[in-house]
Amino acid sequence: EKEIKIYYTKKKNISTKMEIDKKKIDTLNYKLDHLEQVRENVLYNFIKEDIVKTEDKYLTILNFNVYKSSLRQSKKIKNSIKEIERVVSVNDDKLKEISSFIIKINNSFLAKSTLEASLQGENLITVIQKREKELENKAISKKALELKELIESLKKRSPQKGISKNYLLKDIESVLPISITNIEKIRTDKTKKGILLTLKQKSFIKTPLNGLVVYADSFKGYGKMIILDLGNNYHLIYSGLSSILCLVGDWVNTGNILGEVEMEYKNNDVYLEVRFKGKPVDPSNWFKS
Repeated sequence: EKEIKIYYTKKKNISTKMEIDKKKIDTLNYKLDHLEQVRENVLYNFIKEDIVKTEDKYLTILNFNVYKSSLRQSKKIKNSIKEIERVVSVNDDKLKEISSFIIKINNSFLAKSTLEASLQGENLITVIQKREKELENKAISKKALELKELIESLKKRSPQKGISKNYLLKDIESVLPISITNIEKIRTDKTKKGILLTLKQKSFIKTPLNGLVVYADSFKGYGKMIILDLGNNYHLIYSGLSSILCLVGDWVNTGNILGEVEMEYKNNDVYLEVRFKGKPVDPSNWFKS
């Protein structure tokens, strides 16, 4: 986007300069025509003086000086015109390079689009942003699928003995790993189908429900993550931890410490997600509670 904006700004500036230079050429050509007329008048006067055999040498010298001055000015103007035309030619080449750059973008980035190279920079940037959003959504979907696959594999290995079979999510406090008084802000994270807890200070992450630790490690895109198997096809996920203080296979009861958030580099968000049969549970009902 930045590169496109720079090129379109260059194109605009060069086009403006070329218009100014072309106007200069027109002005100089007008002056050149005027000098041509002056020289013709001088020559006519020479002829006229010769015919009348004037003895006014001053008039003759004056005409001659005007003629020489006119020649000098004409030469100077012609040189100026050549220089301006050279600059215009250089700028024209630059414009061709810019047009080539835009066409190259269209051919590579927008190969299957009906978009033409004549699009304004802002429109092209809008298309790019739309494409970026599509790619971002694909990446998010891929992360969600990877997490689902992980949970599915964990379910096969997790013993269900001793885990509640009547587990229900009634309110948000039933899944919070931290006292609500220690939380500054709670907001949804639409990209990952969970919620973000902004903490007020360094805190320990504690389990709000009995469960089995089935995952305790870093996971791509989520950072350090813990997954609890709550039984009855429910899994509770916490990520964004600074350190993990439990091991896979640990049975944890309500209030047991799972990990810690140090709030380093002002990163004080903990991600929370509940999954049922591998799919994220909509957190909107928790906010109503």
